[in-house]
Amino acid sequence: MAEEEKITAEANAGVVKEESRKPKATRRARRKPKAKRTVKREVKREAAREPRKSKDDIMGVSKDTLLSVLLALAILASFYFFFQANNLRGEVDSLKRLIGSPGTTGSTGTTLTTIPYSGERVKLDFYVMSKCPYGVQVLIAVAPVLKQLGSSVDFSANYIADDNGDETFSSLHGDTEVQGDIAGLCAKKYAPTKYMDVVECMSKDVGNIPANWQSCAQQAGVDVQSIKTCYEGAEGKNLLSASIVKTNSVGATGSPTIYLNGQSYNGGRATNDFLRAICSAFNTKPDVCKNLPAPVKVNVVALSDTRCGADCDLTNLISQLKSLFPGLTVQQLDYSSTEGKSVYDNANLTALPALLFKDDVQKGEGYANVQRYLEPAGQYMSLRIGAAWDPYCDATAEHCSEAKCNGRMSCRPEVPKKLDVFVMSQCPYGIQALDAMKEILQVFKGQMNFSVNYIASETSPGVFDSLHGAGEVAEDIRELCAIKYYSQDYKFMDYILCRNKNIQSTAWESCATDNGMDAAKIKTCSEGAEGKQLLSENIKAADQLNIGGSPTFLVNNKKTFNAINAAGIQSGFCGSNTGLSGCSATVATPAGASATAAGSGGSCG
Repeated sequence: MAEEEKITAEANAGVVKEESRKPKATRRARRKPKAKRTVKREVKREAAREPRKSKDDIMGVSKDTLLSVLLALAILASFYFFFQANNLRGEVDSLKRLIGSPGTTGSTGTTLTTIPYSGERVKLDFYVMSKCPYGVQVLIAVAPVLKQLGSSVDFSANYIADDNGDETFSSLHGDTEVQGDIAGLCAKKYAPTKYMDVVECMSKDVGNIPANWQSCAQQAGVDVQSIKTCYEGAEGKNLLSASIVKTNSVGATGSPTIYLNGQSYNGGRATNDFLRAICSAFNTKPDVCKNLPAPVKVNVVALSDTRCGADCDLTNLISQLKSLFPGLTVQQLDYSSTEGKSVYDNANLTALPALLFKDDVQKGEGYANVQRYLEPAGQYMSLRIGAAWDPYCDATAEHCSEAKCNGRMSCRPEVPKKLDVFVMSQCPYGIQALDAMKEILQVFKGQMNFSVNYIASETSPGVFDSLHGAGEVAEDIRELCAIKYYSQDYKFMDYILCRNKNIQSTAWESCATDNGMDAAKIKTCSEGAEGKQLLSENIKAADQLNIGGSPTFLVNNKKTFNAINAAGIQSGFCGSNTGLSGCSATVATPAGASATAAGSGGSCG
């Protein structure tokens, strides 16, 4: 997984998002919202969490809740939302954007005992991954609060990872995250009153974790040598093992998972959100809690369509937004009403549901988290949430012959035995899904028409943007060139499978030559106008279908599902293609997961 992950709408929106590790199994990743991209699953919960991967996950590497952070990634990550079974899944914006939570910029020292306190204490527990953008976001946001409240808060941070039982560990973002976890724990042991200074400093430069721990320790003025001895020796590993035991004891798999006085916390993740929540937990409030500012009033229009059903239900999304904007006032409208149609037209909307903010959102506590997911919509600002219901095209098949409805899922013709996958080339979940396709293509040889499609944004003609950066765009194009010139018997998959072993490497040529492909031909294609044209055309399918989560499978041109392993892919494909011999074949299922459960998985974007 890229060093810096994109914080999906869930996370930054303050809607809870989280990077979580499914019990030894799965999750999907999302793409970065483009000019007109959706907050997609990033709205999951303001707690935005990032799935923690287990040992069984490849690379050791994570609508129900949209703004999950629109807060924590929000806006969402961790929103780790599921807005429409497929349209709101996703994974992460660059850490810089994630860190832009209100009240955190410029935060410096965080010594926990700055304010001696003899009254009751509030217990606050974080379970995080040291390189998860959602986890990093909350660590940075809570640091000023811990400084303000001092010893009145009993704060603890433990880590989400897998103990392999042989003095080695696995974590979603790789070994550097494991080392970052250990550095934080050693700092906690040998500088208990100042370790959050170290952790906060490291978190502000997540791409350099763990290499930055020593300079951060020096900056915090703590005993560097004691921490170093712990970090480099068995003691650090023992601390991480013990931390993982604590994490597992509460069943925390999503980063961040937060408990306040032993109760699961799903509130906002900005600094003032944490301050209000902690202050509300005191029976006798410390002085700092007695003059908290009143929540800023923010107005939003929630426009839906009853004909759309559950996919247009904004209940969970609104709940998460309220955690981001404590002073949120919601006006509910339906498209069937005169006012609803008027708002839809005046806002120049093309799909529902919609969350339309007034100008006062700019003064709201969560604005910094959702800002990048807002776009002008008449007199409103519309939040990109993965809306897909077209009240004109999708309400009746009578309109499918019209050009404006061409390509809509409800109007697409069924194509038996067809399987498309939509991925980001550097998304760890997409990589797992493509790796699993090796077995699937063998089992369904001659029984399946398979295609690979990519998820990215064309910001201007020939200029592209993708969740994991320019390197991902370049690889998308190379893979499309391989697909164009080596499509027979899915020869291109040899190149893709080879690249997946070290997708971050720029030395791609051997994966072509070692598999009998002309590297020069792929290079000429990928670095010229031909490659750009291939990507420009290819990504139109994902845009047309509002697919933003990697991986997303489209079966028979009509139905989407999510999976990252062979058992899940087989189940999703055979659900629409019964009677094929490949459907009765036994394929790999992750340890501890049923074939059905294995089908969901994680997602980027």
